[in-house]
Amino acid sequence: MKEKEFWFERDGLKIYSLCYIPEGEGPFPTIILGSGFGASYTENLNCAERYANSGFAAVSMEFCGATADSKSDGKTSEMSVMTETEDMIAVFKQLRLQSFVDPERVYLWGESQGGYVAALAGARLGAGKKSAKTNGSFSERPDNALFERPAALILFYPAFSIQTRGWEIFKDKNQVTGLDKRGVALGPCYFTDIWDLDTYYEIAKYEGPVLILHGDKDDVVPIDCSKKALAVYKNAQFKIIEGAGHGFFNETGEYADRLVVDFLKSL
Repeated sequence: MKEKEFWFERDGLKIYSLCYIPEGEGPFPTIILGSGFGASYTENLNCAERYANSGFAAVSMEFCGATADSKSDGKTSEMSVMTETEDMIAVFKQLRLQSFVDPERVYLWGESQGGYVAALAGARLGAGKKSAKTNGSFSERPDNALFERPAALILFYPAFSIQTRGWEIFKDKNQVTGLDKRGVALGPCYFTDIWDLDTYYEIAKYEGPVLILHGDKDDVVPIDCSKKALAVYKNAQFKIIEGAGHGFFNETGEYADRLVVDFLKSL
């Protein structure tokens, strides 16, 4: 397995990523990993290593403004689910040009907030028309853009509850201010960017295969968020990880990653 650093770009901002590339001849199926709230690219390197050992190139990206000392550009006060969605789309498009990547087998993977991001990125890349139900933030894409769509989505306990949490805190979009969340300084955009988004309508635009994993002891993101996503996707599998909370660690993490590998190899 080889390690390689990459810098991608979005709207003049640099996005740092560390890639694990399997030994042997490529191109390889490739997984783009997006971390959760307040986490750096290092958060998912254990997953990336396991995927690379199973024959997948694995790219752990660091969202712009993910942390106060992020390698990627941007401030935490400028970060939101929507800016991270744009980051992941940029990485997807630019990574596909690398010679070691099989451009028809690039998968989006996200945990928690990163799962929300991966779902929206998959929807945007997979949608041929702009939705009349959104605030217009999704651009129109031609119907012949199928080859640019991710081959599958992997969502670990996706935090679709972020939007409803914003509604609970502020009640009205015009009242949204910056706030501190677990030591991370957020700007108003964190909630306003997704305030009017019809989340489940939007993510359903992705019609490819989806794997959703969620722990039945998760006290951060309600498991009902994943169950509701399962109901709107046209081609999704859902696995409840018994005894797991918000995060898959140690043996549970290894088990979850085996499920991911088996899922992708079955496609």
